Amino acid sequence: MDAHPQIASTHDQCWIARYFKKGTGLTPEGLVTPGLGASLLAEKRFHKLEVGREELERLLDPGQRMSYARFVAELFDRYGKTRGKSLVGDKCPSYVRELPTLHDL
Repeated sequence: MDAHPQIASTHDQCWIARYFKKGTGLTPEGLVTPGLGASLLAEKRFHKLEVGREELERLLDPGQRMSYARFVAELFDRYGKTRGKSLVGDKCPSYVRELPTLHDL
């Protein structure tokens, strides 16, 4: 998929659905909190998105009210831009069991 000139594929970011379902780093309304950053930086595959601590902190600025879905979209958009591609996807095998959650996002 990543060989396509317009599509970038992230490297199995399997935390996306899990964090949403558990509410990790989220308010009860589903908005991201600054606490999400520490959890993401501890994820073994998060570094493959090439988002540094400072950039992540800017995205998680407490002055912004950002939904989790918008946050993930921002991460993927940034990943695509670094590769010169307009579409970004993730191919984590466990997502086959998370389709309702991903659809909610």
